[in-house]
Amino acid sequence: MVRKQGGKYYGRNHEWYLGFTKEYLFLDEEASLHSTWRHYKNDSTFVTEYKVIAVNSTRTFNGVDYPNVIELEVNYYYLEGEEFVLHYSTLHYYAKGVGEIYTFYPYPVSSTFADLNISLLKYNP
Repeated sequence: MVRKQGGKYYGRNHEWYLGFTKEYLFLDEEASLHSTWRHYKNDSTFVTEYKVIAVNSTRTFNGVDYPNVIELEVNYYYLEGEEFVLHYSTLHYYAKGVGEIYTFYPYPVSSTFADLNISLLKYNP
């Protein structure tokens, strides 16, 4: 995370040989169900779309119940001709006041030989 403004979280990614991307919104805690926003890469041939698939849900990971969870489906597109084509999707769950509690990267995006599930192991407020 680069900065937080209200309930909005902004970040930057490191791009090989190109430095950092421009700042982008990766989480909006106040976003409503089914809302979306997009981040266009520097050359506009790649776009990342964030879609809210659940709000104020409760999720349990590693024996800890997390209330006020917002769930995001993050879709990665690339430009083919004149249309953006879906390349892959990931899932990200954020608990208000805690941060990211779960992420799912499907094979082959996971860079492993299987799907990758990442969860917060322990949380002590």
